[in-house]
Amino acid sequence: MSFPINDGGLFFVMIEELRRAHFVLPAFTSYNGDTIPYAYPPLGFYVSALLAEVLGASVIDLLRLVPVAVGTATIVAFNRLARAMVEPVTAAAATFAFALVPAAFAWPSMGGGITRGFGLLFTVLALDQGYRLYVERQAWRVVPTALFCGLTVLSHPAYTWCLVYSMALLWVWFGRDRASSLLSLLVCLGTLVVSAPWWVTIVVRHGL
Repeated sequence: MSFPINDGGLFFVMIEELRRAHFVLPAFTSYNGDTIPYAYPPLGFYVSALLAEVLGASVIDLLRLVPVAVGTATIVAFNRLARAMVEPVTAAAATFAFALVPAAFAWPSMGGGITRGFGLLFTVLALDQGYRLYVERQAWRVVPTALFCGLTVLSHPAYTWCLVYSMALLWVWFGRDRASSLLSLLVCLGTLVVSAPWWVTIVVRHGL
């Protein structure tokens, strides 16, 4: 198939509009001749537009290839998370199973995979750092945890909700004390700071 299926057409248009705007976030997208608020989390669009400019690559090709590369990186990230939580043999089995679950590669690859792929990758990376934060109680892990949480927010709305309740479960299971609550608050504040350039712009332009 020569064109991304499902919502890939919308994202193709939005990436090209971002390039024409010289990487300044447009207020609207003209997809299907309409005027739709350009309010979708834009990280995947920025990565694709930047690669297209630097490499001279076709956006169509990037919409097919980048999600595959990101999906492969997600398997590596999942293995790191699994090895932190369980024994190596169990982690290997879990990683093998994860790599074969359709939800781990189908939707993050097809069409709108340029956003879903990054959303899943940063969710897994955030959970890895969040787990280590609660178990090891090393305050410096607030920084990478907040960074990956913020990048998840900038990538995909559904994975943002997935991350919210998954981090909450980690807190319930490994936290529930004053120290972990304070660390969680710092992660939330850091996440807001990392993602603020996007959501503040959207709220100012289009409201809540």
